[in-house]
Amino acid sequence: MAVRLLVADDEPDVRLLMRLSLGLYDGLEIVAEAVDGLDAARLAAECHPDVVVLDWRMPRVSGLEAIPLIRQAAPGAHILMYTSQPSRQSQDDALAAGADGYLEKTAGTEALVAALRRLAAQATVTAPDPRTRPSGAGATSPRRSWRSTDHTAPSQTARRHGA
Repeated sequence: MAVRLLVADDEPDVRLLMRLSLGLYDGLEIVAEAVDGLDAARLAAECHPDVVVLDWRMPRVSGLEAIPLIRQAAPGAHILMYTSQPSRQSQDDALAAGADGYLEKTAGTEALVAALRRLAAQATVTAPDPRTRPSGAGATSPRRSWRSTDHTAPSQTARRHGA
C-alpha cells in the first residue's frame, strides 16, 4: 500500500518538482497539494494523508502555525517540516509544535524519500548528518493522482485521487 502524501508549499515550482521526483519512487502517492497552512489543514481532513510535507514559510498560515490545525484535522497524519530554514532552533521549534520530523530542502530527494518512509513507519525524523545520505531507489512511472488548491496550476493539478 502506498504512503499517501499531502504536500503544502506556496511555490508552484517546488510542488511540481516534488510531484515529478517523488513520482519516480514506488510506494509514494501525492494525494493533495496545498498553497498554505490553512489549505493544508482542510485538505488533511478531506484526504486523510499518511504524511503531510509542510513548508515553513507560506502566506496566511505558516507551516509552524498549521501544525496544530493539521493535528486536529487529521490526528493520524505524520507531519514533516520540509524547509529552507536550516537552523537547530527552527528544528526545535517545529518538533516542539508537534511536527514528527524536520528536513532541510537541501538534503535532496533520496533523503526526503527516506524521511517519508521512516515517518510512515512511525519513526521520528530530524536533519540528517550531511556526511551520510540514503542511497538507492527503484524508479517507476510517475504517480498521477493528487489534489491542489493552486487554481493557477495546470488542470491536471486539480485532479483528485479516484476522480
